[in-house]
Amino acid sequence: MVDDVITGDHAAEVHRVLFFPMNGLHSLATYIVSIVSRVYMTEVVTNKKKLKLALCTSLIKHIPLCH
Repeated sequence: MVDDVITGDHAAEVHRVLFFPMNGLHSLATYIVSIVSRVYMTEVVTNKKKLKLALCTSLIKHIPLCH
């Protein structure tokens, strides 16, 4: 039985892994907002397209990890 194998530490680890996506998504959103606001403050208006492209690329890379 799988239940016999699960120790306290193992259960905590499983819990952490299972609930990581929610925390990870929140952290990722916070991280992206901070990066974007920082970048936006320093970028000139002509680089908006580049910023959008970079943001989309970064989101596409991270979204699979959050599901």
